[in-house]
Amino acid sequence: MGGPAHRAMQSGVRLLMVGSTTSIEHPDSIRARFDRTRLLDALLEATHCASMAIIAPQAPHKSIAAMKVELEIRWRIGPDEAEDVDPLLFRLLDAVQQGDNLRAAARRTGVSYRHAWGLLRHWEEQFGAGLVLLERGRGASILPLGQRLLAAAQRAGGRLAPTLQSLAAELEHDLIRMTDAAHPVRISASHDVALQRLVGRLNEQAPPRFNLQHRGSVESLRHLAAGRCEIAGFHVPTEPTMEHIHAEFRRLAPAGQFEIVHFACRRQGLILPRDNPDRVRGLTDLAERRLPFVNRQPGSGTRLLFDALLGDEGIAADRIVGYECEEFTHQAVAAMVASERARVGFGIANAASDFGLHFIPLATEDYLLAWPRSAIGSDWHDALKRILADHEAMAALGQLPGYDFQAAGEAGSLARR
Repeated sequence: MGGPAHRAMQSGVRLLMVGSTTSIEHPDSIRARFDRTRLLDALLEATHCASMAIIAPQAPHKSIAAMKVELEIRWRIGPDEAEDVDPLLFRLLDAVQQGDNLRAAARRTGVSYRHAWGLLRHWEEQFGAGLVLLERGRGASILPLGQRLLAAAQRAGGRLAPTLQSLAAELEHDLIRMTDAAHPVRISASHDVALQRLVGRLNEQAPPRFNLQHRGSVESLRHLAAGRCEIAGFHVPTEPTMEHIHAEFRRLAPAGQFEIVHFACRRQGLILPRDNPDRVRGLTDLAERRLPFVNRQPGSGTRLLFDALLGDEGIAADRIVGYECEEFTHQAVAAMVASERARVGFGIANAASDFGLHFIPLATEDYLLAWPRSAIGSDWHDALKRILADHEAMAALGQLPGYDFQAAGEAGSLARR
């Protein structure tokens, strides 16, 4: 399989992100000329250098009060006029990488074998190189170009998806403010996949609507204190040695002003390549072997936790290669490891599982929700407390690796331990 090599010798690459009412496009200035050996490197770098411009939304088909804004990532690749890449291509590559033959991969993604084969063949001809190796009697295996393309898509999704979700929430809130409809309940929260699912369940019910925006734990609590959101989501370690982190959050969220409720218990630790080829056992190996690391941004609860763990081990930050390399979500950290841009990351178990990576647990933490005590008894407060107390609803969220929701809805605490 595969066509003439010259097809990929001079290509332009664009990422186009579109939504139901709003689109965001990277300008043509990110187009570049490169040979085939540099093609996927350019794809991996595209999310770093592109600026974005918002295009005004068209008239909605529904009332603005009922409008939901969704933004998504769309890939366009081509030598001159960029061609849309069907998202199915990435799902097929992912299925093959997980061990499916092409027929099973097609079945998993809901298309015919012929359609899957045709899509792969088309893009192999465009790139001038194979994406998947098909062998009679031996199934399918993903080739290096396919691995790099999939890693680029995973990295773009890990880095941009939460940002797009937050931007969509802001746009949605602004649109609703233009009407007399009830404003959505604003949640500023540290990135968490379980909380995203919870908000989705809440928004399936009757109003009010909940509007989730991703920020670090510290910034989320500051937004709550300043009245820029109704709910803050943040996480704190359960280990007694982390009292200084609890003290910081007690300062930001005084118990007399805010009600604090438990949402989840989750595990954080080292995210490593599949099968842990470097045989890493803990932070000491990370420092002594000088393995390239990807960190979280300052102000995030995960960064506070990682720094505290380094302190407990007596490891100076400057001994960690890549300590200054920062990402803003757990998925982005895992994508960096999956794409071999880093050998080690730090994040939640679920992110490692999503990318098929190895995980070494180092800490357990409580993910908490806080809101002003003046909100107790409001419609949104009661709706949130009901779903947190719904064992069936929380059990559905509990299918995430590294999570425990048994204490959901119970009073949380930042008291000295």
